[in-house]
Amino acid sequence: MKKNLFSMLVLCLIGLQSVLAQSREVSGIVTSADDGLSIPGVSVIIKGTTIGITTDFDGKYTIPAEKGQTLVFSFVGMKTTELLADKDVINLVMKSESIGMDEVMVVAYGTAKKESFTGSAAVVKKDDIVKVSGGVAQAIQGKVAGVQVIGDDIRIRGYGSFKASGDPLYVVDGIVGAPTPNTEDIEAFTVLKDASSTALYGSRAANGVIIITTKRGKKDQKPQFNFKYQHGVHKIIDPDYDLMNAQEHFQTTWKGIRNQELNKGVSNDAAITEAHSSIVNKYNGNNPFNMDTPLDNNGMLRDDAALLYSTDWQDAGLQDGSYNQYDLSVTGGSDKSSYYWSLGYKDYEGLAKIDKDEQFSTLFNFSSNLTDNIEVGVNSNLKYKTFKGAYTEKANENNLIYVTRVLTPVAPLYQQEKVMADDGTWTYIDALDANGQRQYDWTNPNYKDYNPIGQMKVDPSSGYGYRMFVAPWIRVKLAEGLSFYGNAAARLNTDKEKSVGNALHGSSAGDGGMSTKESMHSRKFNTHGSFTYKFDLNEDHHFEVLAGAEMEDYTYEWFSASTVGYPLGDVSDELSIGQKPKYTYSSTTETGVLSFLSQVKYNYLDRYYIDGSFRRDGSSKFGENKRWGNFWSVGASWRVSEESFLKDVEWVDNLKFRVSYGVTGTDAIGSYKYGDYYSLGSNYNRQTGIVHSSLPNPNLGWEQNNSLSTGIEFALFNTLSGSLEFYNKNLKKN
Repeated sequence: MKKNLFSMLVLCLIGLQSVLAQSREVSGIVTSADDGLSIPGVSVIIKGTTIGITTDFDGKYTIPAEKGQTLVFSFVGMKTTELLADKDVINLVMKSESIGMDEVMVVAYGTAKKESFTGSAAVVKKDDIVKVSGGVAQAIQGKVAGVQVIGDDIRIRGYGSFKASGDPLYVVDGIVGAPTPNTEDIEAFTVLKDASSTALYGSRAANGVIIITTKRGKKDQKPQFNFKYQHGVHKIIDPDYDLMNAQEHFQTTWKGIRNQELNKGVSNDAAITEAHSSIVNKYNGNNPFNMDTPLDNNGMLRDDAALLYSTDWQDAGLQDGSYNQYDLSVTGGSDKSSYYWSLGYKDYEGLAKIDKDEQFSTLFNFSSNLTDNIEVGVNSNLKYKTFKGAYTEKANENNLIYVTRVLTPVAPLYQQEKVMADDGTWTYIDALDANGQRQYDWTNPNYKDYNPIGQMKVDPSSGYGYRMFVAPWIRVKLAEGLSFYGNAAARLNTDKEKSVGNALHGSSAGDGGMSTKESMHSRKFNTHGSFTYKFDLNEDHHFEVLAGAEMEDYTYEWFSASTVGYPLGDVSDELSIGQKPKYTYSSTTETGVLSFLSQVKYNYLDRYYIDGSFRRDGSSKFGENKRWGNFWSVGASWRVSEESFLKDVEWVDNLKFRVSYGVTGTDAIGSYKYGDYYSLGSNYNRQTGIVHSSLPNPNLGWEQNNSLSTGIEFALFNTLSGSLEFYNKNLKKN
């Protein structure tokens, strides 16, 4: 009996030891090598299982793991690290992903190691992108040599066109002309600067190329959520001028009238009399003081005069702009699929108090391995925006910053009524309408029948727009080294705007009020297909060949109509309410591009690299004799640091020479410029009018950009890296 009890006790102890071994926990903290701070949200997974957790706000984690198992640490923007779970406490210092010589970057129609790339390119990673607010331009500014940023305009190595646009070509996840995603959805930028790196984009690459890679999910990853809130303030950067108040403006004008009269040769007394009698008329009858003659004969304020109002137009119409931005995303994946989904909302209040924009957006990226040889996916995003503002047909009145500086403070913001006193002086009170509301004053002398603050109220402008984009893709491994990639993309844009000009004041008063409605709709469809073949000849010679074709079809439709005569005021802004039409415009533009592309890369001993590319584009924008254009490049590089005479020099980490030459182009011109066309719509006296708008030009062709680029890339002492580059661009017409 005792032996049985002893045996049972031994078995229980063994079982308990097994349970304790199985329930062993590993804990630790994850920090960043960049700043030493803890990293929340790091995925910690036991390799080969679905068991995993994420680090908490302090970067700490605890996970059950047996000895012999491997922990996989991963986080967006950091290098994935695997550690053996052989200790109870495992702390990790994660390193940022960076573009070193052996790392891969996204380039034209594929990827390339920096060590083998013969062109000039720079990568801006997510860590640098999230440090700034704004769009692509703000994220790139100051981070890429040879790139100039002014506002939202980006110039890569200067202008690449005589008269056409100087903007670079944007490529998002391999799709030319795809909509630019929110900054929070961007993983990295690749800026392609020379012909060797851009020639595969042919007729649209003369101004350089910016390749945007959006965020992706990771396989075998539990859902990870990320939320970010941003608040920003916009201020006018021009000097804050010390403007005159109503008294100073009134006195200066009085002196101006007196001096003008003196210049005519009249006496001083006559000049003073004229200044006193005519100054109020100079302000369209407005007098901000409590008496008819508030100034003495020297133009100074009388002791018994009082300033009753002084209009601060800037304070009434302007403010510091501000925005609030909310971004929520989730990323994850299974053993065969991955996904990334984001939601964004941004509200913006402009410098003008009436200006207000809102934007809602969502982005969804998905990929899945159907088999070991077939991978499919889809990239998509949707944006919806609204805006509110003020309407005017006069260009100078649209610049509220300007007009609030030049409008006289003597003109009142609201209509005033005099309340007389027994001594002949007066005060002012606001003149109210039948509903007890203050009424705007439109008598300022600077602009006829104009009040910028009143206009914001009675001449509203508003609109909305949406952007829809979807791009399914497929990648197929056909044989050893041979693969096919194809995608199809559809982009639909719609914008609608409406504006109202009131019947009593401003630019629409002469028409008795006006209502305008405008709509713009565009459709763009892209298809692409290419084959890539990689092969080696013994261990020293490595080849990569690309051949493909793509097509683009674009349609733009525009419609605008306006009617006048709205005696009922703002009861309705529908066009059918107006008494008669003022104008109706519409147009349709259609363009198409067909392209064939190819590239050959050669690598010898991972030391000497040569590549060449060729693209042939056909565009409907050009004349029949110049419809097709050829664009090409050749490039070579030499990794000197891999030679035997430098390989053992410890302080030389990398040294590479490269040179390239190529021809790119631009098709950023208007449509239908080459044909013999007549334009309809020049009607007169109810008779249809036709105008000969363009003469035939079958030789209207491409602009060509011939570019030579050389460079030296270096990395020394394991701390210092950089490049020296020389380039020469020559533009000519084909």
